[in-house]
Amino acid sequence: SDVCSSDLEAIKVIDKSAQDFYNERVYCLYMKQKYEEALALLNKRNADDQNSKLLKAQVLYRLERYDESLKLYQAISR
Repeated sequence: SDVCSSDLEAIKVIDKSAQDFYNERVYCLYMKQKYEEALALLNKRNADDQNSKLLKAQVLYRLERYDESLKLYQAISR
């Protein structure tokens, strides 16, 4: 039982690290003004965490998709 508990905790840490790495990759694309690539990666991953939503809202804004960006910002702020 203790082994399973620690295995589950390790999986959570790995998942969090993978999500952080993924967000860093999207942010690098954003900083290089590769907005279409960043959006494609965000859509492929379909992550639902706050950081991913914020990145997506920023990318949508840069792509001049203002309505979508605003809706996402509004959803984040609730």
